[in-house]
Amino acid sequence: MKASLKPLSFIFFIPFLLLISTSHSQAGEESSIQILIADDKEVIDVSIKEIKERILKGEPVHFVKDQEEDKRKIGSEWIIEALKKKDGGNVEKIDIENAIITGDLDFHIKENQVDIDNTPLSRRLQYELKDEGIEKAFLVSTSINIENCQLEDNLKAGYDDDDFKSFVIFEKSVSFDYSTVMKKASFSKVHFYGRAGFWIVTFNGGADFKNASFNDEAYYYSAIFNGEADFEETTFNGKAAFGRAAFNGKADFWSATFNGEANLEDVSFKEKVDFRRAAFNGKTDFRSVSFNGEADFEDASFKERAEFGITIFNDKVNFWKATFNGETDFRSASFNGEAYFLDTSFKEKAYFGSASFKGESHFRNASFKGRADFWSVTFNGETDFRSTSFNGEADFGKATFNGGVYFRNARLKEVIFNNARFSEIVDLRLTRYSELQISWSQLEGRLDDLSLQEDIDSWQGVYLRLIKNFKNIGYNKSADDAYYHYRYTKYVFCSSLWEKTKWWFGYLFMGLTCGYGVIPWRAIATAGGLIAIFTLCVYFPFSKQGSLEYQGKEDITKQEWYRRLYNCFYFSVIIFTTVGLGDIKPKGGFKAWATIEGILGWLTMALFLVTLANV
Repeated sequence: MKASLKPLSFIFFIPFLLLISTSHSQAGEESSIQILIADDKEVIDVSIKEIKERILKGEPVHFVKDQEEDKRKIGSEWIIEALKKKDGGNVEKIDIENAIITGDLDFHIKENQVDIDNTPLSRRLQYELKDEGIEKAFLVSTSINIENCQLEDNLKAGYDDDDFKSFVIFEKSVSFDYSTVMKKASFSKVHFYGRAGFWIVTFNGGADFKNASFNDEAYYYSAIFNGEADFEETTFNGKAAFGRAAFNGKADFWSATFNGEANLEDVSFKEKVDFRRAAFNGKTDFRSVSFNGEADFEDASFKERAEFGITIFNDKVNFWKATFNGETDFRSASFNGEAYFLDTSFKEKAYFGSASFKGESHFRNASFKGRADFWSVTFNGETDFRSTSFNGEADFGKATFNGGVYFRNARLKEVIFNNARFSEIVDLRLTRYSELQISWSQLEGRLDDLSLQEDIDSWQGVYLRLIKNFKNIGYNKSADDAYYHYRYTKYVFCSSLWEKTKWWFGYLFMGLTCGYGVIPWRAIATAGGLIAIFTLCVYFPFSKQGSLEYQGKEDITKQEWYRRLYNCFYFSVIIFTTVGLGDIKPKGGFKAWATIEGILGWLTMALFLVTLANV
């Protein structure tokens, strides 16, 4: 009998146990969620129902972060419901922290749709939108702060041609600081009239801000874009802060307009970034930025100071037709791929000091209106300054050119190359300059590459302008060395036998004897050589046969060989110098040789005096 009662007693207690379990679970639902109040200084327990009520009333909901994820989950529909316009107006603020938000957060709220005329948009913009067929907008008049939250699904505020044919306007501040958007964030054509905060936000899907308009400050400081980031034709009317942001996918800023300060300091671009036709109308800061993909600034404009100091370009960079209206700073920048500054305009000072160009660098047709500083720059590839104009001082002091450098057709004012080093050819054909601070020793052997000798006129012009320049700046030795090299190297343009013969005669008579009138020691060496030749080859071999006649008592033919050699040398010197003391005279046919030596001596001395006067 006792054994049969045990199952019955167990069955009797089952409803009681279920009742206890249900009451405990309800109590958990009602009181186990912790939030912060009183400026996050006090923790209270609330139910999920109370959390919803607080959101709908516009009261802050700051979850305690270290509690379970399930307890921090809320539906996006509660936020949407709170944002809807009601008879009593909108809630003042949505303030949520440390939450996990499920479902698409969609700001296209039908109850908030208004006519374009009833928005804070300017009249001009209203007319433009109406011309595009856009008559309405979704006006969000609530301040939004969703901080340190995780948005599990899409963030939707962008223009949609198919579903809405309208866009969202945020009338007050919007902040998603420290949050993570797991899927796509769409803000295309959105207008922000308050502060837009995306501080340290992580975008794991694409981020679309195409054609968006920020009328106050926009902060993307330390934001992470793991998908494509689209800011095409976006307008920033206030400060745009992207400092330390990381773009891990493609970044598109095509035709973006920055009317305030643009701060992109220490940003990392992993793939291609497009700033073509972008307008930077305030101060621009790209210092310490890392461009790991191609960087394209074609036709971009910089109205005020633009800073690219210590920036790293690991791939091709393109500034073709870019305009820098303020000072430009590329000091210590690293160009590890090809660098294109074709047709670029620098209207104020441009600083490239200590920059490094590892690939080819192209400045063709660029214009430097102010001072251009290339001090201590390293060019490891070919450098192209063809048709470039420098209207101010250009300083290439201590620069290193490891590839060829081309200044053909360039227009230079005052250019400094003090202590610059050239490893390959230097093309100065048709180059015009007021003053070139450079020495011949830096250019020797760099001007005569066969590729630079296409015509004698342009080649001669290079040397003649250099010689004139050296004389003007007081580099007389450089002028003389350049002139000699110019005369000597003309042989390469002698095509016919007659031209080559003339060159050889000119070289033997002028090149060897006096260095074309600029090397005096060669005249002295020529004089010594001729005296030695006449002594050893004419007078001395025939001295025993009586080539010379001594007017003294002693017969030269009977002297020891060394005395005869001395007397022959002595005779050759006085004949060459036309002193003619008369104590020794030539005999017979040696009179003709003496006459020839006298004429050569006179000519050599004349060349020496002329050369001495030239230098």
